[in-house]
Amino acid sequence: MPTEEISAQVDLRTATDGALNPGGAFGVNGSDVLQDGTVCAATEVGKCFAVRQFPEGYKFGLKLRLTTKQSGWFHGRFYLPSITITNWKSGQELSIEAEPVKVPSLEFSVPNAEIPQAIRTIVFNGQEWGMSGDGKGRTLLDEYLGGQRAMDLVSGFAPAYKDKATKTTSYWSFRTLIQQGDMNNVYSCSASNSAVSGLVTTNALSYSAGPPAFDKATSSLNYKVASPHYEADGTTVALGSYDLALRSDVARCIYGFSKAPIQAEISITSQDGERKVATTVINERNGWLYLSAKGFTFSSPTINVKLSQEKEAAPTPAPTATKVAAPKTVKITCTKSGKKTVVTGVKPVCPKGYKLLK
Repeated sequence: MPTEEISAQVDLRTATDGALNPGGAFGVNGSDVLQDGTVCAATEVGKCFAVRQFPEGYKFGLKLRLTTKQSGWFHGRFYLPSITITNWKSGQELSIEAEPVKVPSLEFSVPNAEIPQAIRTIVFNGQEWGMSGDGKGRTLLDEYLGGQRAMDLVSGFAPAYKDKATKTTSYWSFRTLIQQGDMNNVYSCSASNSAVSGLVTTNALSYSAGPPAFDKATSSLNYKVASPHYEADGTTVALGSYDLALRSDVARCIYGFSKAPIQAEISITSQDGERKVATTVINERNGWLYLSAKGFTFSSPTINVKLSQEKEAAPTPAPTATKVAAPKTVKITCTKSGKKTVVTGVKPVCPKGYKLLK
C-alpha cells in the first residue's frame, strides 16, 4: 500500500504572491521556497501550495479503497483514532478519523568539543547511527525518527538543544509499518491474522517503530518515546499523547483471553522510574480495543499497557428433574344389607348407603 500522509493543510498561492526563486531553492520535502520565505509543500507552474497549521477543535478523516486487503500494523501521528474496515470488491475500504496532534521538531548545531558523551558513545561504537550530513557542516536526524537508535539520539543530544523544541507543527499522518524485531507474542498473533492488526500513534518526536513489546514478566505491552521536555519558549512543559488501537482478537491472542470483556490499565514511567499521571481513555467497540493516554511529560518515558480479564463464571448446571412418585391407591370394602362392594382409589369413599367393612 502506498504511503498516505497529510502533514498540514495547504493554501494555494499564485506566483504573484511572491515569485519563485530562480531554479527553485531547495525546501522541505524537496519543495520550493518563495522569495518571502514561504515554503511550498508542492508546486505547479506559477502556483505554490503553502503549508498551514490544522485548525483547533476539528477531526479529520481519510477513506482509502484498496484493491488488496491489508494486514499487519500502521503507525502515525494523530489522537483518538477511530477505525472502520469493510470489504470492497476484492480488497477493502479503510477509513480512519482522528484529531491532529502537535509534534515538536529540532534544528540545532553543536561544536565538536561540546558533543555530549552519550552521542560520542553512539557515534564511535562502529555501527551505523542514523544521521547524515546536509553538505553544510550540519547533521540531521533521520526523517521518520522511529526506532531505538533515533530515541537514543534525541535523548543524548538533549543537553545540546537544552531539552526544548525548535518549533511545534500540527500533523495528521499514518503509514504502514514494516515488520521488524523478533517474532514475539505481538508479532505472532498479528501474523496469524489476515487483517490490519493495530495502529500506534503519538505526538512524541521519536518513538518505537513498531507495535508495543509484550513483557511476559509484567504481562504488559510497553512502548517507548523520546521528545524535548519543553516547547520552544523553554518554559512551557510539552505534554504527550499516545494511542493504541488493537484488534480485539489480536489482544485476546496475546494474552490467551476468552471472549469476555477486557479491562486495561495505562501507566507512564519516566527514565528514573517515577510513575507519571496521565488522562487515559479505554474502550472496546466494533471489534477494536482503543487505549489512549494524554497529558504525560517527556523526555524519555515508557508507556505501559496492562490488559486483564475477569474469569468467566462457570455455567450454572440445569436443574435435574425430580421424579414424582405416582400416588398410592387404596382398596376398601363396603357393605349394605349383606352385599359387599370393593372401592379402589387414592382416597376411596364408600357409596351412599354403604358402610365401610372393617
